Amino acid sequence: MISLDEYTKEEAALPGCLTSIDACQNNTGDCLGAYLDCNLALISPYQATGMNPYNILQECTQPPLCMNTAPLERFMNSPTTQATLGVEFMLWIVCDPIVEEGFLSDW
Repeated sequence: MISLDEYTKEEAALPGCLTSIDACQNNTGDCLGAYLDCNLALISPYQATGMNPYNILQECTQPPLCMNTAPLERFMNSPTTQATLGVEFMLWIVCDPIVEEGFLSDW
């Protein structure tokens, strides 16, 4: 998946990532730093391999989530589904960036 050299770099970056997460728990102003530190050091190298993070035996053939989300989006955007859930019509998307942004301080 990743090279031994990359693994060694990730292992060395882990303490700093954990320190950033601890800082975030005490001050949400530090959370963006934790997000960036941890993602750049620990997640980005794996993503660069082109492999699927949800099934490491497969290549990521449908970036960015490595899966076909169209059936789920069709289902969630169906007027019947939304009526059953009791919600007014809204456009539902997988991994909404606005929602994701709200979780940046949730480490």
